[in-house]
Amino acid sequence: MTPPKGITKWKTKFFYIKAAAVATKMTFLNVTDTIISETIVVPRAGMVDWFPRLRTIGFKKLNNSQL
Repeated sequence: MTPPKGITKWKTKFFYIKAAAVATKMTFLNVTDTIISETIVVPRAGMVDWFPRLRTIGFKKLNNSQL
């Protein structure tokens, strides 16, 4: 993306992130501050309670009139 010519260094001034994409609370920081590393637990297949309840679904061949 090319920024408009009137806005210089626009990446350090603002940006947008969809809230659904962020797994943790975000806070405003000064660009000169050191970023502290955080460990965020990402759920895996074995960690969620619904995963063991998943079952396979059988396939049924349909003809054109059924579709």
